[in-house]
Amino acid sequence: MRSILLGLFIGLAACSENRSGPSAPDECSGETCLEPFSNSDQSSTLQLEQTYTHSHDILVSWDEIPGITEYTLDLAEDEACLLPKKTLSVTGLSVHLIDLEEGVWYLCLKSSQGLPVGSKSQLLVVDRQGPALDGALEQNLTSGGQPALAIQDRTETQCRWTTNDDRLKIVQPGTLLSTFTIEASGTYPATLICEDLANNSSIFSLTLNVAVGAAALGPAPADVVSLAATPAVNSVSLSWADGGGAQSYLVLASSSPITATPLNGMFYSVGSLLGGATVKAVSNATTLVDTSLPGNTTRYYKVFAASTTGRYAAGVAVTATPIANKVLKSSFTRNGLLAYSEVLGVRTSGNYSYVCRGVAGLSIVNVSSPANPTQTGFISMGNTSTSGWCSDVKIVGNYAYVANWDKGLIVVDVTNPAAPVMKDSFPLTNASVVYVEGNFAYVAVEDNARGGGLAIINISNPDDITQSSFTPSSGHGAGIYKIGNFVYLTHRDTGTFKGLKIYDVTTPVSPSLVRTISRPSMEDIDVRDNHAYITVGSAGLEIFDVSTPGNPISRSTIATTGNGVVLGVSVVDNHAFVTDYTFSKMYAIDVSNKTAPTLARSYSANNGTLYLHVNGGFVYMTVENRGLEIIEVFQFL
Repeated sequence: MRSILLGLFIGLAACSENRSGPSAPDECSGETCLEPFSNSDQSSTLQLEQTYTHSHDILVSWDEIPGITEYTLDLAEDEACLLPKKTLSVTGLSVHLIDLEEGVWYLCLKSSQGLPVGSKSQLLVVDRQGPALDGALEQNLTSGGQPALAIQDRTETQCRWTTNDDRLKIVQPGTLLSTFTIEASGTYPATLICEDLANNSSIFSLTLNVAVGAAALGPAPADVVSLAATPAVNSVSLSWADGGGAQSYLVLASSSPITATPLNGMFYSVGSLLGGATVKAVSNATTLVDTSLPGNTTRYYKVFAASTTGRYAAGVAVTATPIANKVLKSSFTRNGLLAYSEVLGVRTSGNYSYVCRGVAGLSIVNVSSPANPTQTGFISMGNTSTSGWCSDVKIVGNYAYVANWDKGLIVVDVTNPAAPVMKDSFPLTNASVVYVEGNFAYVAVEDNARGGGLAIINISNPDDITQSSFTPSSGHGAGIYKIGNFVYLTHRDTGTFKGLKIYDVTTPVSPSLVRTISRPSMEDIDVRDNHAYITVGSAGLEIFDVSTPGNPISRSTIATTGNGVVLGVSVVDNHAFVTDYTFSKMYAIDVSNKTAPTLARSYSANNGTLYLHVNGGFVYMTVENRGLEIIEVFQFL
């Protein structure tokens, strides 16, 4: 504790008119002069009501010194008052310090001529803040132990403990680091009251988690084994197995790494907090589903095996990131546009969109910033004004498989998006669209001479692809998808056959037709969750149940507003996105009820909408004579 200085006795002396010597100041001639640090019989005492104070009005006074009516009071931060921060001129024997800044001050009295009166300064500590607690308001300790606390203040403090729980014994109630003892582990309330020398006080309400010694609780069980965390939409499922000796399990969850450990002998309730983590479960179950979680945010868990007496194992940690719930935005707006004069098929993978540009070839577009798409790479694939027309593209691994209208199926290595390399091709007349799975590419062909059909290409060696089979379909293949061992091939209204043909491709060299469904026209196809979504021209979108792929069952059909010609489709979760070429629109269709789909949202483009692909929260859509448009359609919760 700083020493409390009650006052300073300040000596003074008079110097006569005939004083001589080189150090005698000129102003001493003919008047009273004070000799610094003198010890004359005449003295004055600086008087303070309190050396340590929180007052905004501090009275400083002193005794009269004969011959002096005007004084100077210096306020400095150094004891010798060599560098005063404030200097007050005073007529009389007192002064009020109003709203003096908090801090440690030294007061020095001088004559109006600036000569020191006395030999010492007076300490004044201004402190208007109560003591601050350095330490957590929730403390874990073992019976007989002390909390980890400290007090921060300008002056020394005195603290005392109280509690309203008689089970908690405070061994030294007047000491900050008192020892606490209990008979049974538990959570106990305690109040700490601290007061400093300036009469500022603070009251802290603490929670003490006090445990009995581990030795009295018997052995700890082994840690759990096979702990796994499986993420789902806005949830995480945990599972584990007993490692030996466990009677129950304590599960903690947090949005940050868990460092807390339970106190031996203490039993926790679900929903309580332990070192910032939340108690999610206390039971003998070996599974847990944590729900209502934000998506795309890492969740931290720690599972502690416990004995019947509450002795805990060290704990095993695991993390998982819940899947975000994609919610359709209330309205659609275009985020980005990359202008191309001719476009058709599009596929997006990772940060890149692969855009078929007809005669020009294939462009690779960086869409990592959807608002600012930029072309990274390009390959013509040998296209000329009279030969070659990029129609459709699919991405598998580091390869792009391109259906090129005049040149057939082309394999492009896109390992380096800035420098794509053509690996091989197989000639097909009017290759329209392509689907890739395993070692085979399935190509829809519009071939007037051969009647169109299904080409199956072996792509096991990208440098040397070969045709396994070609099956005429008497129509112009427009869309293709493989479900199990069956290929669905749609036909538009320009060929002899119009509608859907289903082929069994268990043996790729000899596919067999198993089902035919006639429609005025069929275009694109996408499949999700045992349902096929097929665009059917001006009739809109038709939904088929394909639980039995060889025998699809039509569930419903929905047209767009005005019965425009619907071309492209891409399905995500319970929404099918389609293009309406006639009216230059893109629609989001709610297909959660397969038998009664509804139009949910629409987006208007500036020209005929062609084909699209949904990836993440965005639709990547080709628009006739406009290029690639990027539209944000989902928000993630």
